[in-house]
Amino acid sequence: MFVRLTHLQILPEHEKEATKIYNEQVVPAVKQQKGNVDIMLLHPETETGDHISLTSWERKEDADAYEQSGNYQEMVGMVKHTFSKAPILVSYTVN
Repeated sequence: MFVRLTHLQILPEHEKEATKIYNEQVVPAVKQQKGNVDIMLLHPETETGDHISLTSWERKEDADAYEQSGNYQEMVGMVKHTFSKAPILVSYTVN
């Protein structure tokens, strides 16, 4: 399994909007991608923490294909107006 975490700094005044777009548009689109196992948005317990978009994949190649297709950038683009800075993508292998 392979996991990608996208760290997002969402402006507090846009949190509800970003969450709604994520749940209604991003989640269904990503779940249809080949090899996607799950997707979820983690909300910080403190106001200054990052939100984290977690996606898990059957294989690294599936996650890479999703990102290289331009779909990842399209999904980020749906909510980027709610960010205070650019997102940071970090990848992990699950053993």
